[in-house]
Order: sequence, then structure tokens, then C-alpha cells
Amino acid sequence: MKNKEFIIGFFIGLVCNFFGILISIIVLFKTIDFSELIYYFNKAINENSLTKLISLGALANLIVFFILLKYNQDNKAKGILAATIFAAFLTVIINYLN
Repeated sequence: MKNKEFIIGFFIGLVCNFFGILISIIVLFKTIDFSELIYYFNKAINENSLTKLISLGALANLIVFFILLKYNQDNKAKGILAATIFAAFLTVIINYLN
């Protein structure tokens, strides 16, 4: 049961990171059109600023992490933390490859 909660927390962390990236694009570029979101995401990839968007997206995990801790969902919170660490390693790898 604990592993299941950890995996659920990990996937929640990945989804929150994705939505955090979308919210970051919406706030930074002031657009909500889907085609423009894709355009700015591709522009971030081409300009080597994708890692910055991933880092901003990881801030959404912080909110969910503390909410889960408040409601004593420790194993799900560990999954969120693992997803955040995964995002950090991903940004390091992307920076290294560029």
C-alpha cells in the first residue's frame, strides 16, 4: 500500500510540474491560446530556456507537497519530493547536453 501511494504521489508531482510549466508560460507570455502555448514551449526549447520553465513548473509541487503533509499523506508527499528531484536531475541533464 505504501508503494502505491508513493507512485501516485510521483505521478501527481509530474502532472503538477507539467501544469506549472503551462501556468508559467501563461503568466510570462500572457497567452491562453493553445497554439501559442505550443509555440512558446517550442521557442523555449530552441532558445535553451526549457530548464527555466521546468524549474518554475516545479514550484507547483511545493504547494501540493505541503498540502499533502498537512493531511498526513506522507508517502504521497515523498512521491512529490521524488518527482521534484527527478525534475532537478532532468534540468541538469538538459543543461549538460546543451
